[in-house]
Amino acid sequence: MFAADSLDPLMQPTMQYGAFGLCLVLCGMLAWQMRSAAAQSKDVLDVLRETSRVITLNTTAIQTVGDSVAQHDVAASKRHDDSQQAFYSLRDHVRDLATQAPEGT
Repeated sequence: MFAADSLDPLMQPTMQYGAFGLCLVLCGMLAWQMRSAAAQSKDVLDVLRETSRVITLNTTAIQTVGDSVAQHDVAASKRHDDSQQAFYSLRDHVRDLATQAPEGT
C-alpha cells in the first residue's frame, strides 16, 4: 500500500527536528496558557470571595430591615387598637351624655 520511498522524506532529520521543535513550541504555549489560567482563576476566586462577603452583608441587612418592619407593624397595630378603643370609649361616653341630658334642652 505505502511504498518505503514515500515515508523516506518524513524520516529525514530535518523533518524530525522540525516536528520536535514544533512540539516544544506547543508545549511552551500550553504551559504559558496554564499559568495564565491559574492566575486568572486566583482572580476569579478573589471575586467570588468578595461576592460571598457582599451577599452575607446584604442578607444581614435584609434580616435587620425585616425585624424592624415587624416591630413597626406591632407598634402600628397597638396604636390602631388604642385609637379604636379611644374612639369607642368616646362614642360610648357621648351616648351616655345624650341619654342623661335633661329632656327640656
